[in-house]
Amino acid sequence: MAPRYTWFALSLLAACATPTEAVARGDSPAVSSVETASAPEAPPVERSAFHIALAEGDDPESSFFHVARVRGRTLVLGGRGAVLVSTEDGVTADPILGKAIPAPLEGMDEVYGRWPEAACMTGRVADGEHVSGVGYCWARDRWVPAAAWEGAPKFLAPWQGGLLAGGVSPRSEQPAPVNPPRLTFFGADGHAGHVPGSQILALPAATPLGRWKPGLDDVASADGTLFVVAEVGKPERLLVERFSSDAATTTLYELAPREATAHLWVKGARDVVAYGGSTNADERPILSHFDGERWTPLEAPPGIDVVVGYDRSATGTERVFAFRGEALSCWERSAGSRWRSLALPLLEPNQRIDGHWITEDDAWIHVQTPSRRGGGMLLRLRPVKRVYMAGSVPQELAVADGGEVRAAAPPADATPALDPSPFHDAVIGYADRVDSQVMNSLRLCPSGGRTLVCGVTATPLVSTEDGVGSDGAFEQSAQATARGPGEFGSSGPSVVRATDAVFRVEQRGRSIAVRRQRGVAERVDSLGEVGEGQTEVALWARSADDAVAFGQLNDAPLLRRFDGRSWAPIPLPVTKGRVVAFDRAADGSERMFTRDGQAVALFERPRDADAWRPIVLPTLMRGETIHDVWLTNDDAWLLVWPGEGGPTTAGGKYTRAPHLMRMRPVKRVWSYPRDLPDLGW
Repeated sequence: MAPRYTWFALSLLAACATPTEAVARGDSPAVSSVETASAPEAPPVERSAFHIALAEGDDPESSFFHVARVRGRTLVLGGRGAVLVSTEDGVTADPILGKAIPAPLEGMDEVYGRWPEAACMTGRVADGEHVSGVGYCWARDRWVPAAAWEGAPKFLAPWQGGLLAGGVSPRSEQPAPVNPPRLTFFGADGHAGHVPGSQILALPAATPLGRWKPGLDDVASADGTLFVVAEVGKPERLLVERFSSDAATTTLYELAPREATAHLWVKGARDVVAYGGSTNADERPILSHFDGERWTPLEAPPGIDVVVGYDRSATGTERVFAFRGEALSCWERSAGSRWRSLALPLLEPNQRIDGHWITEDDAWIHVQTPSRRGGGMLLRLRPVKRVYMAGSVPQELAVADGGEVRAAAPPADATPALDPSPFHDAVIGYADRVDSQVMNSLRLCPSGGRTLVCGVTATPLVSTEDGVGSDGAFEQSAQATARGPGEFGSSGPSVVRATDAVFRVEQRGRSIAVRRQRGVAERVDSLGEVGEGQTEVALWARSADDAVAFGQLNDAPLLRRFDGRSWAPIPLPVTKGRVVAFDRAADGSERMFTRDGQAVALFERPRDADAWRPIVLPTLMRGETIHDVWLTNDDAWLLVWPGEGGPTTAGGKYTRAPHLMRMRPVKRVWSYPRDLPDLGW
């Protein structure tokens, strides 16, 4: 039986276009369907602003990824202690952080604070059937034990050389208390105790309903200053307490004279934002800024009830996640401008958004399909170049070292460098799920004004401006007309039809020539004599007086333009190899791929009189090679094959999968072969 291939959607249309169920992780309220306003005609659908960054596998070690709360470096945490680090254009495994998890810690639950100078981590340690919690602080290149407790902390913050934890009690031989301390300070000397001098914590501890008050919502620190936000009193008020850097004095501020909850975004002692909302839906959301002296309300996005995530970038751009009722939304604004909504993905009824995070200059959501084990996706606001395939062979960056390829281990505190290449994953495969038929058939099939992807499904996929997807209008016969897998660079045709003429490459004796047929008139022009070297010529044409011949002639690269009178040489940036692809975009810019041995290069120039400039190709991973290239419909494509080694399983499955990359940013990515939900076109 042929494997099932499904559409792995990524631009996913706006959540407001179709009702969708979503649930927020942790203590956030549940998200259900997003209401659609009644109208005679459906409004134009807004494309989602999010891109897939990670596709989860179907085992615990490659599932349930979430974004850590630490500032200064975006960490992505997964099952069994998997630690990835976010780059500007994707996520990648961090070998240093992964190996730094100390035994017998089973995994990292959360990371708090600011990286690397004030980062702390929570985890679990199992002793038989008993599981207890532990806290660590990051010190240069390793996690250092800092505390041990019973229960799971509601929040954690580094302070005064130790850790502040909410909702846990120190680990001891005694059973854990039914109502653990509201806030415990674990000092650097190992001593655990209450926070001294707190005005909030000195307030009455319980209500008649048994709910512990103050209801601590969040704790955060910066520059040695501690901030605690809590609900107190009856009737309730929302207060913030600021502890001085020496913990000698505290100051209370009122955020809201009503029942409400809030969290803290802290950049410095004089730059803090509290965000949240009232328990009553008819009240205003909480969004307020502290400048070191006073709290000032900020304008919130229109029509929302509660803010559940906030960040402000170095350039002043603010982003939030918010709810109105049970509908999740994402917003952003630059300094001095109004809030604008960012479209969320369109989900199927059996899918939900079960996690959302605002990080520095980015926003993330986690999409899960409850009816399946695994199969989740982590999407981000920034365009993604390489999609991380959790559960596959680790995708570690590779560098050349004396002709060999080895895994690169970046310094522990160094953010992986941005891949300067403009290419993005468009069609990706899962390791150990790809057979030889798929391995050898995946390719691009240029077809007039449309770009088709063949070999993944019986019916070709269709390229759009921001991805690829299925098109029911194409039949299997369409695939039969496309070329099969062949020699590198054979995508260039020797016969092309322009708007008013047909061009053909012919060999006449020892001469290689181009015949132009225009109506009943014909013209033949020689490109040169064929010697003992390699000669291969392909054509590109737009009209009878606008054509290009490219390839190689006697082992020398060939690129000539026909203007209706003659075939004139075009200056080349290379002197060896051959030109394997050429295209001119609608705006007049030109691109070409060249190949010399195993070295592939891409060049571009704005106009025919300008100099060629190189375009950086992707960083290849663990022995990958560029198997084929295409230039079509104002875009450039690469087919990247995994390293040599062949099938390693009894069923003939490969340990890695080939994938197609394109220059245009991609929101939708097709994954194969995979039993994933079809998120729609």
